[in-house]
Amino acid sequence: MTFSKKYNFMSTTKQTNNPGFLRTLSSLQFGIVLLITITVVAVIGTLIPQGRPPEFYSEHYNNAIVSVITVFRFDRTYGSPLFIGLLGLFGLNIFLCSVIKFPRLLLSVFRPNLQPDRQTIQAMHISTSLEGTTLDAVSRVFSTHGFTLKPTAKNRLFGEKGKMGYLGASVVHVSLLVLLTGGMVSLITGLRGYIVLENGESTSVVTMSEDLAIPLGFTLALEKFTVEFYESHPGRPKSFISKVYVTREDGTEFERDIKVNHPLLLNGFNIYQSSYGSAKPKGPISAENDTAQIAIRLKGTPEDVPPIKTVDMVKGDEFLIPGFGDSLKVRLSDVFRDFRRAGSSVSIESPAVHFDVLVNDETRWSVFAFKEFPGLNMPVHDDMDLTFTMTGIKFDRSAGEVTGEPEYYTVLGVVRDEGIPVMWTGALLMMTGLFLSFYIRPRRVWVYDDNGTIYIGAGTKGDPDQFRSFITKVIKDTKKGSLSENNNDSDA
Repeated sequence: MTFSKKYNFMSTTKQTNNPGFLRTLSSLQFGIVLLITITVVAVIGTLIPQGRPPEFYSEHYNNAIVSVITVFRFDRTYGSPLFIGLLGLFGLNIFLCSVIKFPRLLLSVFRPNLQPDRQTIQAMHISTSLEGTTLDAVSRVFSTHGFTLKPTAKNRLFGEKGKMGYLGASVVHVSLLVLLTGGMVSLITGLRGYIVLENGESTSVVTMSEDLAIPLGFTLALEKFTVEFYESHPGRPKSFISKVYVTREDGTEFERDIKVNHPLLLNGFNIYQSSYGSAKPKGPISAENDTAQIAIRLKGTPEDVPPIKTVDMVKGDEFLIPGFGDSLKVRLSDVFRDFRRAGSSVSIESPAVHFDVLVNDETRWSVFAFKEFPGLNMPVHDDMDLTFTMTGIKFDRSAGEVTGEPEYYTVLGVVRDEGIPVMWTGALLMMTGLFLSFYIRPRRVWVYDDNGTIYIGAGTKGDPDQFRSFITKVIKDTKKGSLSENNNDSDA
């Protein structure tokens, strides 16, 4: 008994009749190059700030880099023609590499060759031959081991298990195509915005950007917004819930709690709990006279080195920076109890200050400093050797005190993305394909009686050693059974 170790079962022959260009597009090497290129472009998109005005890039990068950003649209990388084009080429590569071969794969899976000749059987992954036994005896032994063989001709048997496992890789490839399609749909048609409401307020539109708002098709009213904080960390939110009333255009109403991982899905919009902030204090409190506590350091100075100066300032105050004579002066232009950066989503409460740095009484730089982000100054000025940190703020309460619990506004994120169902479909296909690939192991057995000599050929996906051991055991049991029958015949 011999076993062949030729691994050519279910092999495919190279297509040499394809044009060179088409063969390149469908090659694995081209797909790998595309995947690496897509990764590099995506990394560039994370390193370069997105969606900023042209002046921002001119201020922070040299002319050569600005030209590259402008030409390749790296200011909006993920919606740029370059990125979308690369995704399209990658999808075409997967299509040509896999889907075109899919019909041939289906044919080989669902209509296998049931009557291979002796040479084909001997060339299979696993092959052997027996004498002195019958097809019925071989079939019985396979059945006792849980593998059923059925006759396909007078002198042939065939059996298989787990044939769907052959489709695993193809299903994964199809899922990649579906995921790419969903991603493209999201890039082209997806809309993302936000809704900011205080208790008692309502809206029927969603803000997509500073100059764009689109109708929801219903009215959303905030009845009550609650924030719960951890006892051990009073400033750290444990949960926040927006209790809303929804009124449809036909007048029907319903109530819903929007909280983390429990969004409101309506009219194609996905409305979820994104963030919150402190509402404006109730009562006659002036912000003009709030006192900001400011620390000034030399750029690059370690945190453990004391600042050049720490000073309390109100709006309009000026002071000279020690060590620079009368030439360098700072003026506090504005104080913000809750600063929101233009073009970004609404953040939680974040006090900030705005400085003008004057050289010889002329404004040279203007920067913002944030209490929640020590040492961060925006915009960044490479030629300015100072950094400012807002260390605290004292509210002016000369016009009256605020009493009662603090109130908050809710920030609801809004997404309308027709690509999401497509991407969910792709994800399900991906899981199905991976399951078929890793957990369903297809196995096939052919048995051929050629004038009293039994030829057995078998094949499986992947490493055939385990299945070869199974076939070896079946052959041994078959020989034992044949030997026992011969002994019984001799005794008779």
